[in-house]
Amino acid sequence: MSATEIMAELPKLSKEELCSLAVQVDRALREQGAIIYDDSYGVFTEADQAALAADAWELMNGDHGKTPTR
Repeated sequence: MSATEIMAELPKLSKEELCSLAVQVDRALREQGAIIYDDSYGVFTEADQAALAADAWELMNGDHGKTPTR
């Protein structure tokens, strides 16, 4: 099953099923070593870090990645 197929099924799950799935995903991330930070508020992953870095780069660029024209 692809990630897209899984995402399409999420709205069909109960709150309990979603919580169980979240625990299982967190466990899998820990086992793969992809967790950077983990506390009672949740986990921060390598993918989260990459997304934040991309957002920061876009803000620093100011022009949303476009080369300035003169």
